[in-house]
Amino acid sequence: MAEISDLPTLKRRTVYELMKVIGFDVRSWAFSKTKSPASNPKYCYEWAFTDKDERVAVNVWHRNLKKRNATWMVEINAERTAISDPNATRRRRAQHLNRVLAQSYAAGLPVHVVLLAGNAKRVFRRALDSQLWAVTDHRRNGAFILTRGKTPSSHYFEFDERGLDAREGKKYRQIIWARERERKIRAAKIAAFAKEHNGRIFCEVAGCEFDFERQYGELGRGYIHVHHKNQLSKAPIAGRKVTKKDLNRFALVCPNCHAMIHLGNQCRPLRALITRKPIK
Repeated sequence: MAEISDLPTLKRRTVYELMKVIGFDVRSWAFSKTKSPASNPKYCYEWAFTDKDERVAVNVWHRNLKKRNATWMVEINAERTAISDPNATRRRRAQHLNRVLAQSYAAGLPVHVVLLAGNAKRVFRRALDSQLWAVTDHRRNGAFILTRGKTPSSHYFEFDERGLDAREGKKYRQIIWARERERKIRAAKIAAFAKEHNGRIFCEVAGCEFDFERQYGELGRGYIHVHHKNQLSKAPIAGRKVTKKDLNRFALVCPNCHAMIHLGNQCRPLRALITRKPIK
């Protein structure tokens, strides 16, 4: 296969080597029955990789690259494989690839690309691209578009106004990626707060202190939002561990304050959120 001058030369290198070059933590690769960490089947055959500090790397077939307006791009669509491939291992790898790309697109994470030469059964050569890539589009058919050298941007609050020109109420299948929230954490935080405040549950934002039970009676009993002071969107892809000692990472807030805290994809501190006296 002819090399392309502005892309790295593909050589006989292992995924393990290239992940070490990026700086990924590969110590867990050593826990294997194989002689070498590089041949650990738990990792070496994966299609996408993540590190604890949210760095991302994906494998891309060299032959699938396309150049548009002097910029290298590639379309990755593992949707069909993730859903209907008869091989369970391939389904799992495709699902993981989809999760990684979806998170990169939503959070605006740069992507390290490992270029591959070979076929479905065997990779003959690899190269780590020195330039970072960005997931610049996520299409309705499930395809992700990666663009070389593009600065990534967050799409958590993306809205396509073309969707306004549509019929409302029609059912259709949609796959989205969201962050898991643990009900036990919510219940523990509310219980701890109520214990400290004589059974009351109210908004912790200074100047608000809205109490749903006082306003709505039995209907509002126990209703409140649990806010992550450390923005959940910044958590590692695999999530983060929470224990009883970590409940101070959370706050009880009313829906209005919660919306204002995160308006514009921010995570504003509670103490300075309300700057004006309430209107009477």
